[in-house]
Amino acid sequence: KGGMKKVPSFKDIIMLNAQAREEEDRKQKEKLQEQQERLRKEAMERRKKSRPRLVVNPIKRCAKSTGDLRSMVIVEEEEEGYYGGGGGGIIQEDEVLGDTDASEFYSRKQKGSTSRQNGKKLRPDEAKRKNFIIHKKEAQRRAQQQR
Repeated sequence: KGGMKKVPSFKDIIMLNAQAREEEDRKQKEKLQEQQERLRKEAMERRKKSRPRLVVNPIKRCAKSTGDLRSMVIVEEEEEGYYGGGGGGIIQEDEVLGDTDASEFYSRKQKGSTSRQNGKKLRPDEAKRKNFIIHKKEAQRRAQQQR
């Protein structure tokens, strides 16, 4: 009896390769699925952390009345040698912003009324056309009444 080794046939080799490839594909899909799940969880955590927290204080007055405007005044003070964004201004009770631009506001308001007056004026050709139309309508009315 000769000790011949059984050499796997071509079909057996192909089948082994196919099984190994199938196993690799399955592992890769599982890995991809796990990675997607992890990314989804991380994104959800990030969303929860970055969600703004709203603080609502009850208003103890008529809702239509103007509140304390001085509480909204924030003055930014520049420090020597410090440049860049930051935040945190210092609230000063005495200073009210906006009291300096009143003259500009009223002059602009006045200018607006004059430009509106000028816009209402008719150009000579428009006035002539309007006169023709009015004359024609009156003539039609007279003709209507005579019938």
